[in-house]
Amino acid sequence: MLGKLFATLGKEYFTLKDVGHIFHPRIQKEIQALVVKSNGLYVLPMSRFDTNFRVSEIPRPLQGYDPTSYRVNLEEKWCDYGYFQALKSPCQHAIAACSNSRRDYKNSVDPVYFLHSVCKVYEMEFPAIENLLVHPKSDILDQRLRTNQISLRFHVSNVIKVFGSLIVSCT
Repeated sequence: MLGKLFATLGKEYFTLKDVGHIFHPRIQKEIQALVVKSNGLYVLPMSRFDTNFRVSEIPRPLQGYDPTSYRVNLEEKWCDYGYFQALKSPCQHAIAACSNSRRDYKNSVDPVYFLHSVCKVYEMEFPAIENLLVHPKSDILDQRLRTNQISLRFHVSNVIKVFGSLIVSCT
């Protein structure tokens, strides 16, 4: 069951990669939604090297929406919002800062999200598990099981004796 799922997902990811996708369509959709959100942000550069920014949301008093501002550092991949550090993917504030400094936001995305990295997981193949009902049991395996059962009974009886005496002495 798990092997079938692994093979199916591997085929899907390799097909997406061969077609030319950079990210999985679901991740691409989420990133595009963040790009749309980043269009309504005001970006103020705080360094001459375009690494530190103050990103503010535009006030919308009719909607009862208070603006907040966040510090963004593109060099360290950090934002006060927390999304950038937690998911290793740029939030709308980081995307707005990238846009302001004319950087490609895809450079701020962790390599884990790229399809070429995901496909590396699916390059490995797992051998099929043999059916134990078809093959006869090994005598060595039976002997090991019997030895383990005997030693287990011995240990359990000792534990019962120790704890039994403790319980009797406590009452």
